[in-house]
Amino acid sequence: MVAGNISSKISQLQTMAIPKYPWTPNVSDLYDLACYFGGGSDSDTGSYHKKRTTELYSIMESWAAQFASDMSTQGHLLADLFTAGTTQVFNTEANRKKYDQSLEREKMKEFFSLLKTAPEDFKKRSLLCGQLH
Repeated sequence: MVAGNISSKISQLQTMAIPKYPWTPNVSDLYDLACYFGGGSDSDTGSYHKKRTTELYSIMESWAAQFASDMSTQGHLLADLFTAGTTQVFNTEANRKKYDQSLEREKMKEFFSLLKTAPEDFKKRSLLCGQLH
């Protein structure tokens, strides 16, 4: 599964302390990665979801080439992520849509995981409120 592999690598990136890229703990997906390496900041990450696929592909392609010869652990990981962006996500509209859907599924998994830990009376009240409206 492509998205799972990307997600795993993003998780690895978040745990690395890279002085040159202090924002790596904030990267949650390839859009964030494109934003930060494209010169954006925390407040710009949402806008990268609205960028054209060709723009995102260009950012990924440029950085994949730059990290291709970096043999450090961080460089290799970043090269893998940028390469995934160019070969598996932003290379077609269909692949981008699949990636977006996988991101949505991940958000839903988190939500349902939280819901499982909610107290029973909260769940019952929530269900009753839903039936009343």
